[in-house]
This record gives sequence, C-alpha cells and structure tokens, in this order.
Amino acid sequence: MFLIGALRGQTNISFFTTIQQIPTNNRNILMTGVLTVIDTTTVIGSLLAPRLILMLGSWTLPLLGGGILLFCLTRLIILLNN
Repeated sequence: MFLIGALRGQTNISFFTTIQQIPTNNRNILMTGVLTVIDTTTVIGSLLAPRLILMLGSWTLPLLGGGILLFCLTRLIILLNN
C-alpha cells in the first residue's frame, strides 16, 4: 500500500504540474472537472468495495490494487522516458 501511495503521489505531482502550465482562464474549469471526477470515483469505490468482495471473493481488492500499481508504474516509466 505504501508503494501504491508513493506512485500515485508521483503521478499526481506530474499531473498537477501539467495543469499549472495551462492558461489561467481554462485552469479553473479543468480543475473543477478533475476534482469532480476524483471525488466521484472515491465515493463509488468506497461503496463498491464491500460488494466486490462479496461477489468476487477476498482476492478482488489485492488484484485491483495490483492493477493500480501496474498502471502507476507504467505511467511513471513513460514519464521518465519523456
């Protein structure tokens, strides 16, 4: 979980650094959309996690966490190569 948090933090830093380079007039609209999506997916994830465990078994969340970790690692490698 620590590694997932660290990689997600690195992805957030690169993402929000990119957003800061957008012209000021468009930045507010973009940040509103981004934060809405982040908040919505957090609530949906919190509500669906217990159902996923009941429907698919106890290995669902570790597999989902591994998928997120793989995504973050891939994104980090792509960012480092550019």
